[in-house]
Amino acid sequence: MKPRCSRFDSCPFHQLRLKIRKMTTTTPQLKKTTDLQDERAARDLAIYNEYNALAAVKGQSKTQITKYLMEKYNIHSNGTIYAIRKKVEERLNGNGGVA
Repeated sequence: MKPRCSRFDSCPFHQLRLKIRKMTTTTPQLKKTTDLQDERAARDLAIYNEYNALAAVKGQSKTQITKYLMEKYNIHSNGTIYAIRKKVEERLNGNGGVA
C-alpha cells in the first residue's frame, strides 16, 4: 500500500485505516472449556497427584488410599477414582482425553 499523503505517520485517515486493518486481521482467542470443566480438570489432577504421592509410600494399601480420596473429595464410588486416574494419565501422556 502506497501512502497518498506525504505525512503518512501523522495522517489521521491512514492511522485509522491501519487500526481497522489490525482489528480485522486478528482473531479473538476463545475459551475452549467451561469453568466447570476447568474446575473438574483441576480436581482430577489433584486426585491423580495425591494418589501417586500416597502410593509411593512402601507398604501403603491402595484400597485405603482410594477410600481416603473418596472421603476427601466426596466421591461415592471407588471406580470413579480409578476412572479419574486413568483419564488424567491418558491426558498427561498425550494419548487423548479432553483438555
